Amino acid sequence: MKKNLKHIGLLLISFSLFACSNEWEAPADQPSHHLVFSSEMDYENKVQVGGEITFGDISTGIKSRTWTLPEAGVSIVEGENGTSSSAEIVKLRFDQSGEFEIGLSQTFEGNAYVGDAQVGSSYDTTFNVTVLDSIRLGITAQYVNPDGSLGEFLNISEGALNEVIASRTVRYYYTALGEPANLNYKFGGGNPAEVSYDTQQILAGESLETDVKYTRMGDHSVTFIGNRERPSGIDTLLLENLIRVVASTEPVTLDDVQEIDDKVALVFSREIDAASISDANFSVKIVNGDLEINPTISAVGLKPNEGNVVLISLGDEKLYSSDVVTVTYTPGSMKTTDGVLATAFEENIRRDLVNIVDATAAGFENAADGWVFGGWWGNPGSFEASQEVVRSGNYSLHVNSFTGPAGEEGHTCFVYDMATPVQANVNYQVTFWLNVVSSTPHGTLGFSDFRMLVLNDWGNAVIVSPDNTDQFTPNTWVKVTANYKSAQEDAFRLWFRSIGDTELYIDDLEIVEFELRPTE
Repeated sequence: MKKNLKHIGLLLISFSLFACSNEWEAPADQPSHHLVFSSEMDYENKVQVGGEITFGDISTGIKSRTWTLPEAGVSIVEGENGTSSSAEIVKLRFDQSGEFEIGLSQTFEGNAYVGDAQVGSSYDTTFNVTVLDSIRLGITAQYVNPDGSLGEFLNISEGALNEVIASRTVRYYYTALGEPANLNYKFGGGNPAEVSYDTQQILAGESLETDVKYTRMGDHSVTFIGNRERPSGIDTLLLENLIRVVASTEPVTLDDVQEIDDKVALVFSREIDAASISDANFSVKIVNGDLEINPTISAVGLKPNEGNVVLISLGDEKLYSSDVVTVTYTPGSMKTTDGVLATAFEENIRRDLVNIVDATAAGFENAADGWVFGGWWGNPGSFEASQEVVRSGNYSLHVNSFTGPAGEEGHTCFVYDMATPVQANVNYQVTFWLNVVSSTPHGTLGFSDFRMLVLNDWGNAVIVSPDNTDQFTPNTWVKVTANYKSAQEDAFRLWFRSIGDTELYIDDLEIVEFELRPTE
C-alpha cells in the first residue's frame, strides 16, 4: 500500500529524544501503530539546495524498516552510506534542485494501525520533497516610446549610463531561480521610486513587467532584491549608474492632482526648478454643495526628495472627502530643471478612496461566494450570480422577489459578513449600482423598493434605498449613494432587501471612508 505524505500534523516531536542515541526502542507489548515524521513536514518538506531534513519512524510494533533514497542528489548525513537505511532516524542532505521521493517500507509484528484504520502487517510511505535552487535574479529593460510602443533594450551592466529622456518610461522585466516569495525594486530618479511584489502578486503574474517614468535629471542606480522566508534565501542586484536622465524639449505635463495632508499635490512629468515657482500664479477653489471657499495659499514648494511634485499649502484650511477642490495655474515663470515652461491648467483633485469591501464580493466576481440567504418572513425569492447583465467585470447579482398569494410582502434578503469592522465615529460612503428590469408596487405598501443596510445593530443601520424602484427606467444602470456613521466599533454586515414583484441586478458595491465637511 502506498501513501503520499506532504504534511503530517499528528505530532510535535522534540529532537532531544535523539540527542544521545540514534536508536530508540519502542515499549514492548504495544499494538502496532504507524507513526512517522519529518523535520520540515509543517513547511511542505521544502528546502534549498544544500539543505537537510531529518526523517523519523517512531512507530510501535516494528519488525523491520527500510528507508529508500534516490540514486542521485540525496545523501545520508550520519550513519550508513548508499541509498538505503534501516535506522529509526535518518538525516538527509539534498544537493540538487528538483522533486525527490523518500520511501519508507515497514513490516510490523501484527496488523498495524494508521490513525484509526487498521491495515496489514506491511505499510509503505512516500515523502515528497521539493528542493529549490538558491535565489538568483536577473533583469532586462526596454525603452517605452511616447506612443506606447517598445524600443530598444537597455545595456544591463553597472555603469552603463543608458540615456533616458526626462519624463520617458523604461519597462523592466526579471528572471528568477529559486522561487522568491517577495520582490523589491528601487529606482533612483524614477517614479515610482520603489515597487514591491508579494507572493500572491508574483503568482498572478503582476510582477512580470514594471514601468518606471524617469523624472529627475542625473545618473541613477537600480536595486533589485528577491527573498523568501522558508527555506531562507535572498539575492540582491545593485546596478550603479545604470541610467542617465537627460534634458527634454518636450512639454512638461501635469500627470496627477492629489491631496497630501490637506495640501494640494501637483505631480508633473519631470522635475520642476524650485526657484522658478511663484505663489502668485496659483489659485485654489473649494466647492461643497452650495458652499464655496477660496482659501489663502500660504506656501508653494517642492515635495522633499520628489522634485516633480509641487505642494500647495492652504494654511489652516482642512480638506474633506466631500469637497470638490480645483487648482488653477496661470502661466508664469515655473519651469522644469531642463528649462521647459509649464503651461496653464485647471484641474480637480483626484481622490484614491479605498473600497473596504473585498473586490470579489463587491463585484460578485467570485460568483455569489460569501453572500448567503438572510432569511425573512414571507416569500424569500431568489438571488444568484449572473453574466447576463453586468456593469463591469464578468458578474453581477441577479435578484428576484415576489408578492405571496395572500398578499404577503415579497422579500429577498441576502447578507455578506465583512472581515473589516466598522470604526466608531468614522463616516462611510456606501455606493452600489442598480439595474431594474421590472418592478410592480406591492399592494399594501403602494410601492416597491430595494434597500441595503450596513447593519451592526437594528438601532444603528443605514438604509440605502432608491425609493419606488418601479419608477426607474427599465434596464438602465443607476448609481445609489448614502453616507453612514457608526457610534461604535462593530462588525460590518451588508444586508440587501427587495420588496414587491421585482427583478433587478446589482453590481460594483463600494464602501469607503468619506469625510463630510461639517455644517455650521
